Amino acid sequence: ITIGHGAIIHGCTIKDNCLIGMGSIIMDEVVINEGSMIAAGALIPPRTIVPKNTLMVGSPAKPIRKLRKIEKNEIFERAQHYIDLANDYRTK
Repeated sequence: ITIGHGAIIHGCTIKDNCLIGMGSIIMDEVVINEGSMIAAGALIPPRTIVPKNTLMVGSPAKPIRKLRKIEKNEIFERAQHYIDLANDYRTK
């Protein structure tokens, strides 16, 4: 999971391999299923269930389309980059 700068995350569930864009707001009881992307500045209203591998955009956010394979890979690579940075920092 990668959470962008300034995102506000309330009492919700975010499953594996998701990207939460900068400045987005995720309200209470939201479930973001695996492999989904929340666009920067999006507002996910309370009790929304985001389908697996879905791009959510807007305020309130709506599902736009399923993510492409390359986008799902980029989510994983972005998270891995931060893990690598943390590991590098620990070894110095």
